[in-house]
Amino acid sequence: MHVKNAILGEKYELSVAYINAHMARQLNRIYRKKDYSANVLAFPLSRHSGEILIRVPVTNQNAQSLVIHALLHLAGYKHGVIMKAKEYYYDKKYFSRNRRRNPRNPRGGSRACKR
Repeated sequence: MHVKNAILGEKYELSVAYINAHMARQLNRIYRKKDYSANVLAFPLSRHSGEILIRVPVTNQNAQSLVIHALLHLAGYKHGVIMKAKEYYYDKKYFSRNRRRNPRNPRGGSRACKR
């Protein structure tokens, strides 16, 4: 996983697991004190290892964005402008060619531009 290596380094040990909505809500309640089913949760296990939990069902494109989001959290980033910029950078660098192009949306993705 090239994006993992770019964000966390080659020696970082990472596991990714898929969980259902019930488990995502339970874990989010226990560890984040938030009572909703999170799309993705990231848990650092040590300085050089961590785990990403992704709630299913999830589309391939959404999974890619969620993994980048979780990797950045494992790298120490908090929600904000810098993290958004990093998400955009890594998404564009590693995954933009996997997206279908929409002629009405030159920036990519499947949604049409609002008029």
